[in-house]
Amino acid sequence: MAALKGRSLVFSNDTGVSMKGQVLLNSGEVRQHWLDFIKNLHKEEEVLLTVPAFEKATSRVLKDIRVVRRKFQPKTMAKEYEKNLRRLTTSLSDYQGRRGYPKHWPESLANYELVVETEAGPLMVSPTGQFIVPASCPSFLLVTFISENLDNAAKLLHHYRAHKHIEKELHQQCVSELQLAALLKDDSVTPDLMTACLRRLLDHRQHLAVHLRQARLHITNYYSVMSDGQMCIPWNFKL
Repeated sequence: MAALKGRSLVFSNDTGVSMKGQVLLNSGEVRQHWLDFIKNLHKEEEVLLTVPAFEKATSRVLKDIRVVRRKFQPKTMAKEYEKNLRRLTTSLSDYQGRRGYPKHWPESLANYELVVETEAGPLMVSPTGQFIVPASCPSFLLVTFISENLDNAAKLLHHYRAHKHIEKELHQQCVSELQLAALLKDDSVTPDLMTACLRRLLDHRQHLAVHLRQARLHITNYYSVMSDGQMCIPWNFKL
């Protein structure tokens, strides 16, 4: 197991290398599959070195839009992410060559952010102002969606940037004072709602710390305990 030395190992629902370099093993797979994967770990990690180039290619083909990852995103497999970038870039390049982009678009989309998701992901504007796009989205549909949501995305992104520092400070304080193993949130939870939730957690830290120590807490809109032990609570949780 020398290949795992110094690495972060996570048991999850998938096997692969995450965009953060974590080694993920599917807890439902047989041991031999794990061993085969670990032996070839160096090949899996090579993708992490090529992903930035594919993000840049997607950015160039869409008027220099900033290709980013979700601000509060579950673990994403590097190999799958690269494949999604390839697919969307090819689709947009074909569209641009045939039709060109709308003339009312700005000269550059560098002030906007794009997140490339899996094939089954949503097409939406996140509460933080990012365009969330599934790799399977037809290019004409994406262009229309961007045209209809440029103003809304700009407003949400500006609002997020104005409040993200407060949320970040409270997030770090919660992780530290409640001794959490992880603290995540759904994209549906806006910065305002997350800030309110974090403040409530801190207000009741003396009571909650005992129960949440080393917990993996996910702020969402419902109560649940996932198969991997992750605890989900709504942002407006009740004690």
